[in-house]
Amino acid sequence: MHSGAMERRLSLEELASLRQQSRSEREYWANKLAGQLDKAVVQYDRKPPAGQPRVLASHELTIAGPPFATLERLRNRSERRLHMILTAAVALLLKKYTASEDVILGAPVLRQEQEAQYINTVLPLRLALPEEASFKDLILAARQTIEEATQHQNYPLRLLLEQLGLPGDSADFPLFEVAVLLENIHQQSYIDHLNPRLTFAFRRADQALHLRLDYDASRYQAESMARLGRHFACLLERALADINQSVARLDPIPEDERRQLLSEFNATAGDYPADRTVAQLFAAQAAATPEAVAVVSGQQRLTFAELDRRANQLAHHLRNQGVGPEAVVAILLEPGLEMIVAFLGV
Repeated sequence: MHSGAMERRLSLEELASLRQQSRSEREYWANKLAGQLDKAVVQYDRKPPAGQPRVLASHELTIAGPPFATLERLRNRSERRLHMILTAAVALLLKKYTASEDVILGAPVLRQEQEAQYINTVLPLRLALPEEASFKDLILAARQTIEEATQHQNYPLRLLLEQLGLPGDSADFPLFEVAVLLENIHQQSYIDHLNPRLTFAFRRADQALHLRLDYDASRYQAESMARLGRHFACLLERALADINQSVARLDPIPEDERRQLLSEFNATAGDYPADRTVAQLFAAQAAATPEAVAVVSGQQRLTFAELDRRANQLAHHLRNQGVGPEAVVAILLEPGLEMIVAFLGV
């Protein structure tokens, strides 16, 4: 279970006392995490078999020059303020990747110089990211969220998950899978036991900001994480150039990559086997890369193997209903995974 790792195990008497004495903290978290909770997920490159443990890998980059100088000015000698700015930037990147205006990140509690027992070592940070907000607004929202979460950090996560009706013994922590921390004030071991799929681990040193992206290599490819790092650096630089500009105008894609996307990658004209149908070409691709992600719709995704299997199931069902070659089959579906299944199955 997560509970034994994410918090100190409490006796039944302590839990009963906390239930009575922590009404304000309970009400804070109930209000903060009310409503629909959708984990912000950076799209996986592949889907590992169920139960496969996390395979850790890292990608590193350094941010220096004018962006770092602006960070130094904004943080005003405060590491905690720097963490707030970086939390806002990571949340904004997730917004750009997921199109969500509601993001939950994980962060460790502040590191203590003297060893102590904690009720919790992890804080869920929920941020609203409206399109009309400026980056300065996001920084202020991150500041308020982190300060309030720290003030209410002694409410056990085990009770919080129970209160929210979320599983506490799942292999995946139900509130978030992306974490952000600043090694100058945080200890990564405080949060690693929750197995985040992606951790933005920052460190301020040697007149630069160093970022280490720790990721689950069973889900992400190295080139995807390198691209994510470039996008974060680009987005941070553009946000810091004018913190009063609307986040809707901030683009994480560098100009050289955008030119490549619009020109080179958009030149898609070419020959294909005229004697093979789209379904046959898809089946060949599914056989070649069965575990690769084939289609994504919101938080849902299917690998080539899964999509091929579901399309075949639909095709067999149609045959059993008497549908044969040249028959007209109408498709009436909202855009999404089921529509792609229907296109291939029909």
